[in-house]
Amino acid sequence: MLDHSNQIGTEKVLVVLGVNASALPEPGKALTHQDVRVLEVKPGSQWKIENMEQQYEDLADRYGTPRAVLVDGAVELRDGAKCLKNRRSDTIVLRDFKHYHLTPPSPQQKARFMNLASTIRWMTMIAWLLKHPDATAREGISDQRMRAHLHQRAVSFQGSR
Repeated sequence: MLDHSNQIGTEKVLVVLGVNASALPEPGKALTHQDVRVLEVKPGSQWKIENMEQQYEDLADRYGTPRAVLVDGAVELRDGAKCLKNRRSDTIVLRDFKHYHLTPPSPQQKARFMNLASTIRWMTMIAWLLKHPDATAREGISDQRMRAHLHQRAVSFQGSR
């Protein structure tokens, strides 16, 4: 699991947590602090895809190539992890549920007409989640928090136009 945290000025801290697949809790049980190991805490001012590829390579050299990598929607984290497939073809890159479902798809700059289908799928899913507050996918996400997050996304989208 990787994420950037604690932005201070131009620097961000990369935090990498590892979970041993053979020690995972049984399905339906949450991870505990004992299940997770801190692999890296590293400040940096450049976290582009190339920088992340180097980080993934260094981590794989030290700890072995992972079966899976869990990241949020950050392009540099997601696309940087693709280099691991050169080491282990079955490595998968997963996005965390919150970011995957509550963040609209990124529009393609070329062939903009192709954005419509993915945007409609996302809007349909969000409408369903709003109508079904007891859905498993909404567990731990209050109606107020979900609406605030969606409002924030809409405001940032309008500001980027």
